[in-house]
Amino acid sequence: MHPVVKLLPKLLTPGWGRPGKPMADPRGIVVHWTANLNPGANAVANRNWFETFRGYKVSAHYVVDDTRVVLCVPENEIAYHAGTATKPDALALFGRSPNNHAIGIEWCVNQGSNGAETYRNVVGLCGEIMARYGWGQATLLRHFDVTGKICPAFFIDNRWAERLGFTAGAAHAWQQFRRDVVVATRAAEVSAIMAGRR
Repeated sequence: MHPVVKLLPKLLTPGWGRPGKPMADPRGIVVHWTANLNPGANAVANRNWFETFRGYKVSAHYVVDDTRVVLCVPENEIAYHAGTATKPDALALFGRSPNNHAIGIEWCVNQGSNGAETYRNVVGLCGEIMARYGWGQATLLRHFDVTGKICPAFFIDNRWAERLGFTAGAAHAWQQFRRDVVVATRAAEVSAIMAGRR
């Protein structure tokens, strides 16, 4: 995984790209996709969009592309990324307001980027976060698992899976991703032990 780059929006306009509200009880991760295939729609561009967009409140803790992992909102602050929970797994984990308890990760799919490298960065980030909090696989959800939104589409819709290189289909891609995150979590736990952080 590439190192995390902190590009935190200023708190000049709380309530938009960085609400500035504390998140005291993080419980899991919600994975999204940017749905922007345009060239240049990378992690920094999406982070900048969060800071300047005023159509509605939207943000995420991290935006990940093939060369960067960008921290947009500190993990101890709420980000607006998941809406209102309607699905059973999300309700059990987060209650009705997942933004109060979920770390949001946006996955970039911009044209011209290296999809395999982006995949590795997202897997590594999820594993590092889950190891740090001591979370298990059940704490890793798609936006779809929270609200039913087709997000990330390549983990739900076979046409999008194929288009973005997940040739075995969306369901297989999601299960493989979850398995890969478990491996990354174990590796992060071992690294933490070796570094004396545990």
